[in-house]
Amino acid sequence: MQYRHTTLWRSTVKEGLLPLTLLLLILTMSTATSTLAQDINNGRALYITPLVSGQFSCSNGQCHGPSPANNQNGIQIAADDPGRIGLAISQVAQMAFLKTHVTGPQLADLAAYIGNPGAVTGTPSATVAPSSLSFSSTVVGSSATSQQFAINNTGTAALTVSAVSSDNAEFSLVSTCGTIAAGGSCGVSVGFTPTATGARSGTITVSHNAAGGTSLVALSGTGAVAAAPGIQIAPSALEFGSVLVGSFSGSLLVSVNSMGTAPLVITALSDTGTNFPLLGGTCTVGAPITVGTSCTVALRFVPSAVGAQSKTLSISHNANAPAVSVNLTGTGTTGGTPTAKTMVEYLYAPLNYYFITSRDDDKTALDKIADFQRTGLSFPVYATEAAGSKAISRFYFDKIAVNGSRGSHFYTLLDSDKAALITLNPGNLAAPRLPFNEGIDSWAFLPVVSGTGGSCASGQTPVYRLFRGSVRFPDDPNHRFTTSLATYDAFVALGWDGEGVNFCVPQP
Repeated sequence: MQYRHTTLWRSTVKEGLLPLTLLLLILTMSTATSTLAQDINNGRALYITPLVSGQFSCSNGQCHGPSPANNQNGIQIAADDPGRIGLAISQVAQMAFLKTHVTGPQLADLAAYIGNPGAVTGTPSATVAPSSLSFSSTVVGSSATSQQFAINNTGTAALTVSAVSSDNAEFSLVSTCGTIAAGGSCGVSVGFTPTATGARSGTITVSHNAAGGTSLVALSGTGAVAAAPGIQIAPSALEFGSVLVGSFSGSLLVSVNSMGTAPLVITALSDTGTNFPLLGGTCTVGAPITVGTSCTVALRFVPSAVGAQSKTLSISHNANAPAVSVNLTGTGTTGGTPTAKTMVEYLYAPLNYYFITSRDDDKTALDKIADFQRTGLSFPVYATEAAGSKAISRFYFDKIAVNGSRGSHFYTLLDSDKAALITLNPGNLAAPRLPFNEGIDSWAFLPVVSGTGGSCASGQTPVYRLFRGSVRFPDDPNHRFTTSLATYDAFVALGWDGEGVNFCVPQP
């Protein structure tokens, strides 16, 4: 508060400038000095506290300074005279903001303090620490670890805490704070139990008798969905094809993928019987499967009779979903010569891309495309399973070469290759650069020794595998399969990687 010269009161009344109603108010406040209860301690609190947000307090250095005893800007003219203060509020522009923010009793307390600041017996001062609490992400319906804040009395008189409240029921309170001695403190415990997902917030209000009347603590937290396991399998069916009664097929794999936000646990694998025995794999009942990883279940077909046979593999788990099932089918056949067919090689000249297939519909389609030409190289394979043979699976990598302008095929009968490729694309998604399993192309035999220097059993012909790798041929991968050793050697000389014997086929 900043007061003009002491003649302000006299000149204003004498010249008739003071409205009658204001004059009556001031006279009332002047006479009230002797009737209103005067609280010098409250007067000091009013003096040092900004009564309007964004404005100075009386004790600010630009107003009257830390103590009215210094008579900065003539404040002593209002000593024990609330009417003087009211007059100044109505006439001094810098104090006009107080017109509706002070009461008669407050003016009396201020005037008493200005008149005798040395009579202050002590005042409480309230602070809270910390002034904000942030809770970590908490599952909806569960409770976070509680946190605490302190109410501190840094003043010289007892601090009375009349209430501690939260405006959001998700933030609970435990408080026994009442009267806090000067220099003392009291702790309040705050809990967080979200009722909805997403950002949650609230405010704690501490009501007290210190300057300002309240202290605030900001609250924040996040409600989260409970972590839960999820499951996906691929494929959902295994077709073993035709297998001689008394022999057995090669193994096929089911990939079990942990797709949720908590580890997946396989609790049971159903009995698939003697015709489709479980061979193992990497899945273990009862062992957790880390989120984002997978394991495999291996099976084979051992027909006990001629004709179509089927079974269902049921995989029980801890995810919030029914057990998943894999349909198993195969056909038992009698002895005799298995059906043969021819694996034919094509070259797509525009992109210098080699491709093989034994599928008749592929050959019909490619023979109608001018840019696809037969190279003249081919070799026999089996259309149905022969004793001791294994299925050749065909995988396709879309948009993996020449800046995404073409794909590439890969053939293998090795279980290790198949497992590795299935792991790269457990859902068997038709997506760029992922190995898409196009199923069984044909049947052939494992080599006696695979790789460089490998060999096949008597009566079988080795199929050599070449790879045009990225080191010598950047962004242009391609596998080539041939029974011609001369072709193999020639392409190794051109920089292709010679990977040796990959599988074996019957002699023409």
